[in-house]
Amino acid sequence: MSYPQPTAGTCFQAPFGPLWVATSPGGLVRVAIGARGPTHSSPAQASPGAEAMLRAALEELSAYFNTPHHQFTVPVDWAALGLTPFRRRVLQEAYLIPWGCVVTYGALARAIGNPRAARAVGRALAANPVPIVIPCHRVVATTGALHGYSAGLHVKDFLLRHEGVLT
Repeated sequence: MSYPQPTAGTCFQAPFGPLWVATSPGGLVRVAIGARGPTHSSPAQASPGAEAMLRAALEELSAYFNTPHHQFTVPVDWAALGLTPFRRRVLQEAYLIPWGCVVTYGALARAIGNPRAARAVGRALAANPVPIVIPCHRVVATTGALHGYSAGLHVKDFLLRHEGVLT
């Protein structure tokens, strides 16, 4: 994936491993779980706006892992993500799922007005470029079982336990 230039990015150490966090002046463009950095060369000098956004994102990620019930306020740069209209609707709806709550893939499909699209919703969530902030980990199977987390079910399990959903 290419990002609008100039972006800022760095590695953040989460309790379960590294995250690559990248921002544009408009907000978050990437949170890659398990990633240590981009495979392409970064710009020599990121814009001050992207750097400020990156500092804010890192502060909020620290707060999320250290403070109960933290709500993210750092913006997502939706325009920079290059999403199809369907994926954008899915991710914007997932973005609204509150801390400590879960919904099913089917409920999310109904919320976007496409009740028969639970599997397509799952595919859209699997390609989430900003996990944790867009909390796709809060979407579970109808049975409540954990399914399909691109970073691995152990990370989804960790995040839901961290939020008090699982004990």
